[in-house]
Amino acid sequence: MPKITKRVIDELTITGKRQITWDAELKGFGIAISSGGARSCIVRYRNCMGRSRELTLGRFGVLTVEQACKAALDVLARVAKGEDPLAARRETRAAPTMNDLFNRYVSETRFTTLRARARPLCRY
Repeated sequence: MPKITKRVIDELTITGKRQITWDAELKGFGIAISSGGARSCIVRYRNCMGRSRELTLGRFGVLTVEQACKAALDVLARVAKGEDPLAARRETRAAPTMNDLFNRYVSETRFTTLRARARPLCRY
């Protein structure tokens, strides 16, 4: 487990399956290399229920090693406070979209009883 630097990441080889290299200094921070060769910065932690979670911070190249390390520290600090960053991300993604809200509005209002009027587009 070496200290993760740009040189260490560049020297990592692709083995054909997912491979994780962990940082020697920051526990839970690592670099995951997919079978296709994409390198991503990850954090592995346990939530308050004891379940192991793995949060992807971003792709290496978009994030530098220093930025990823700072983001990992932020995530681990939130975990120490009792939060679950991955659950928060999932809740955000599960929130209804504007399209969902519009469809719900149209189905629950008087627009369902009105018949569509055939108007030419020039009247709008």
